[in-house]
Amino acid sequence: MSAPGFHAEAIGSDATAMRWVFPDGLPACGRLVGAPAELGRMIAPGGLIVRAVVERRALWTWLAQPSWKLHGIAVRQAIYAAADRLDQWQIEPDDEVLGVVAADTIDRTLAQFIASHGGRIVLKRAEHGDVDVQLSGSCAHCPAAGLTMHGRIEHEIRERIGEQVVVRAVDAGHHRRRSVPEVQR
Repeated sequence: MSAPGFHAEAIGSDATAMRWVFPDGLPACGRLVGAPAELGRMIAPGGLIVRAVVERRALWTWLAQPSWKLHGIAVRQAIYAAADRLDQWQIEPDDEVLGVVAADTIDRTLAQFIASHGGRIVLKRAEHGDVDVQLSGSCAHCPAAGLTMHGRIEHEIRERIGEQVVVRAVDAGHHRRRSVPEVQR
């Protein structure tokens, strides 16, 4: 059996992070705590990779220092070798994956779109299937904010982690706001 294809995506907002995209999918979502061969050694305590999180179609890795130029090839080779044995990956369910995917969905996918309309969105909390965001600028009272939250953010997060997610607008004190309409599902 040959290893599945994958490619790396740099995370512009975090020089220590890399997202390894597996178009054919990964076995589970959560924190990667064990893997075969060199990848297992890299994610072990004291290893090169200090954090590893798995979503449905991507593995996120963080190095202690932003040293991808120095270590990127070795990490890629370790992931490639381990990808041939996905059944040996040990993935523990963890809310961390929800936080990572919610932040990525907002920061890389929607923030520029929302800013182009004079709005701003900030992730405030992501745990136990709930994602709280703070909307400001033109988004604060926009009638389409509910569609953006439920139709775009919830949909993308669900696609990436395979779980039910509810996105809600909160004010600066993290209290739910009633001015953003809920969309019937």
